[in-house]
Amino acid sequence: MSAFAKIGQSPPYNRLMPNSHDIPWKRTAVEGAAIVASILLAFAIDAWWNERQERAEEREVMQSLQVEFEANRDEAAAVISFHNRVT
Repeated sequence: MSAFAKIGQSPPYNRLMPNSHDIPWKRTAVEGAAIVASILLAFAIDAWWNERQERAEEREVMQSLQVEFEANRDEAAAVISFHNRVT
C-alpha cells in the first residue's frame, strides 16, 4: 500500500493527468492529422515554388545563350565575308 493510500489521498500525478477515457482522443487525432497535413502541404508548396524559380532561371539562361549564339553567328558571318573579300 502506498503512502498516499494510507492517508486517504490520491497520488499527485493522478490529479494532474486526466483518465485516458477523459481525453478527447478523436479531437486529438483530428488535430494531429491537421498538423501533419499542413506540414506536408507546406513542403509541397515549397517544392513547387523552388521548381518554378528554377524554370525561370533556366529560361533566362536559354535566352542569354540564344542572344550569344546569334551574336557569334553574325560575327562569324562578318569574318567569313571579310575573308572572302580579302582572298
